[in-house]
Amino acid sequence: MDRKRAYPIVSMCSSIVLIGSLFMLGLYIISAMLGGIGSVYGIAAFGSLAGMTAVTKRMYKRIYMNDKIPLYEYVILISCSSIYIGICAGYPLNIVLITLSLVSCVCSYIARRRA
Repeated sequence: MDRKRAYPIVSMCSSIVLIGSLFMLGLYIISAMLGGIGSVYGIAAFGSLAGMTAVTKRMYKRIYMNDKIPLYEYVILISCSSIYIGICAGYPLNIVLITLSLVSCVCSYIARRRA
């Protein structure tokens, strides 16, 4: 599938995930403000998911337009994905997934710099 056909699909799917994670993040924050039990894990998980989705959407738009992706976007993506994986996965699995995320982002950055 080429970029012109894939971009609208990826953009729509990431928008749906972004809206859903922001909605759930808002629910957790509002419930904590109203005196309920606001889970720190829930706030961190949905906040990092929203950040990861927003950065991924912006990075894919840059790829679609053939622009360079700055290093700080990769750093934000690695940070958000590490937080999300660290919260949602169990101990041995989260270390493996965080390492794979780090390696894939570094490889992607090197490949995009050479292109």
